[in-house]
Amino acid sequence: MESPVFEAHPQTPNCRRLMESGVHGLIGISLYSGYYTRERCRQLAAWGTKHFKSIDFLVLDKAMLLTLQARGYPHDKAVLEARKQGRKARNKAIEALQAVSIPQPETRVFWWDFWDSLQTKIGYQKVHSEVQECYESDTLLREACDNFARHLVGEDGGAEQVGLAVKGVLTVLPFFIDTPSIIGVTESVWFAHERIPLGDLLYGGKFSLRPAKTQGLIVLREVTGDDLR
Repeated sequence: MESPVFEAHPQTPNCRRLMESGVHGLIGISLYSGYYTRERCRQLAAWGTKHFKSIDFLVLDKAMLLTLQARGYPHDKAVLEARKQGRKARNKAIEALQAVSIPQPETRVFWWDFWDSLQTKIGYQKVHSEVQECYESDTLLREACDNFARHLVGEDGGAEQVGLAVKGVLTVLPFFIDTPSIIGVTESVWFAHERIPLGDLLYGGKFSLRPAKTQGLIVLREVTGDDLR
């Protein structure tokens, strides 16, 4: 299969600066997304290593655990399902990193136990506390997070279900705010494959919560044959 051509769309001028600086890229993998196939993960890893000095994959399995519970899964069943799907995503990411000759690729994929380890990391706890405080005090941020959680759960989800899914959203949001202080890099850019309404508002300065100057967000869009003509 021929490798696709990606077109990067930085969210802000600062995001463009960070992309061009090319220090670190973070590829988040959502579970149950048909986008993140084995081949696609390889393509993203290839693009990432071409444009950044280092890249990591972040598997969003713990956030999905909360979403599954919000959808009505019993806790034990939700754990088994999230771990199973998370392991599949991890394996795809490791294969992708192996394909681009990154040594010890298993250390470059953050999944399951990584999320637990964050509870003892001062950098993550500081950012997560800021996120939580802003969620409680900033009406616009709370509304945006609730809307995203409701999308994950379904329109029929009640307040308790949405609240549980929101915990998952707030678990991941620190990586849109300040990945460098969490994993110990100087700069970082999150790769998204489509525009995220919450990201648009966050990087558009609509909330009291702002991304760090060292944190960027780009949307990687595959250029089709029609685009190239």
